[in-house]
Amino acid sequence: MQELIFWLIFGVVATTLLFTQVLVTIPKEPVALPSVQEVIPDVGKSDPSVSLVYENNVLTNRLNDWVKDKKSKVIYGLGQASGPNFNERTVKESALQTAYQKVIESIDELQKEILQKIVSQNPAKKEFYAENLKLVFDKLYQHITSDESLAPVFKIWTKSSGEVITYYYIVILDDEYSLSIMKVFAYGFFEMLKNDGIDFDMLWRNEFYQSVKTSK
Repeated sequence: MQELIFWLIFGVVATTLLFTQVLVTIPKEPVALPSVQEVIPDVGKSDPSVSLVYENNVLTNRLNDWVKDKKSKVIYGLGQASGPNFNERTVKESALQTAYQKVIESIDELQKEILQKIVSQNPAKKEFYAENLKLVFDKLYQHITSDESLAPVFKIWTKSSGEVITYYYIVILDDEYSLSIMKVFAYGFFEMLKNDGIDFDMLWRNEFYQSVKTSK
């Protein structure tokens, strides 16, 4: 009887171990992660006549890491400008400034949403919040157009048609780095918000995420 019980227990244990081993050794199907190309538009795919003349490889690697780890969100601006070949430098600058402006327009919408959230928590200070928040974002916009590290150029494409040349620029702005820049020149205001029970960091990240989500 004892021998029968032993073999029954042995059989159960052996079966369990075998089943567990099978579960462990079955290879999992790879999880399909979005690529940078699915997050940022590729002008070359939509217009085969353009040529890629510049790519920020460091930024490409960072974007790949962000997409995989979901640690940071980005807003991009795509600028386009055309003009005569002899005025190529002006055409390039115009495309770049247009790209910056697209980013600023996206951030401006984000600013409006953040202000609404802030005011809803303390309507009595609406004018104070609006005035100071505008100062914060105005400074951010200045940095976007003057600080190449804040909204760096990701890719540049170009094409020529007769005497006309066209440039396309994509610039990238990410949530965490831009937030760190704002904290430098708006520390006092953010502390005032914190004393009022308002977490600007959380509002910024949430609204930034919604902006990126709805823009795709």
